[in-house]
Amino acid sequence: MFFPLAAAQGAIGIGLWSFFPFGETGAAWHAHEIVFGYAMAVVAGFLLTRANPQAVAWCLAVWLTARLVWMVPDTPDLVRAASGIASTGTIAFLAGRSFLRGVKRTQNVVFPALLAALVLCEVTAQVGTLQSAPATVRSALLFAVLLIVLLIVVMGGRIAGAALSGLAQRAGRDRIPPQPVLERLLVAATISVGVAVSTSTPALLAATTWVAAAGIVVRLVGWRAGFGLADPALRSMAVSHGLIALGLAGIGAGLFRPPWPEHAPLHLVTIGGIGIATVTMMLKTQAQRARLPLPAATITTAVVLLALASIVRALGFGWPDVSYRIAAIAWIAAMALCLVTLLRRRASGCGRP
Repeated sequence: MFFPLAAAQGAIGIGLWSFFPFGETGAAWHAHEIVFGYAMAVVAGFLLTRANPQAVAWCLAVWLTARLVWMVPDTPDLVRAASGIASTGTIAFLAGRSFLRGVKRTQNVVFPALLAALVLCEVTAQVGTLQSAPATVRSALLFAVLLIVLLIVVMGGRIAGAALSGLAQRAGRDRIPPQPVLERLLVAATISVGVAVSTSTPALLAATTWVAAAGIVVRLVGWRAGFGLADPALRSMAVSHGLIALGLAGIGAGLFRPPWPEHAPLHLVTIGGIGIATVTMMLKTQAQRARLPLPAATITTAVVLLALASIVRALGFGWPDVSYRIAAIAWIAAMALCLVTLLRRRASGCGRP
């Protein structure tokens, strides 16, 4: 149930933020819910395959509670903070424990470490909210975004790279070798971006974002042998990586005081990079688990909508009243399309994630 709930929450959250704001649904809530609501639900649906049903049900209940307490007026801030920490902590604990049971290589321990870091970001953001420290909240949320990016770049990159290599070899082309050194560089550079954000060091931010962006571009170039053979899901992962690289490069360009606001390129990373990767993961994972054909048309349409939303949101800072609404509508349409597809397949008894 996590995948349909993630898509529903993604659509409803942006709908409230963009068209029906009320109460506590401000900018901090919007950013928090995209990371710790939507993205964490996708992580749960993807990784909680080995947890027992009772644990998954409990995890689902805690996640739903954390989402709903923000909708109830006059809920004490401490209750909201506790529910948010409990939600993120429960998902991270169960997913991390499940993942560790299947770890065969030491380098894969990076995933439970990233999940633990996400819990720390949640705690920091909630403490910052309780102490009315917006700078602390902002830094924690940006670091959390970068951790989600790392999950996509590392885990998604490994899956996509292996699949593209297999396609290339079956077509009689050279194998696409794994790039562990490049992967370690991407991990170090992305974490350093978070440090630069937290310490407000523009020069370090520029250097680390450009290194990370360059590393992603190098990886994409290395995948080129399999692109012509790839299905829509693999191509969408490449688009996701490309938008993340473009967004990181744009963030780094802030050192030179460009005309765009600092949040503009960030939306290439979040709407484009994270949005496309997570929707693709949900639809492809459900299809694989249910042994169904890939919903290629749905994935392609969702990718187009999310890419449009990210570009309009990033470039439309000069006319925000129109561009931000266009971006919101495109995002909501992509999430609604994903939700309908997930529910239709689930209703037929074919999918369970």
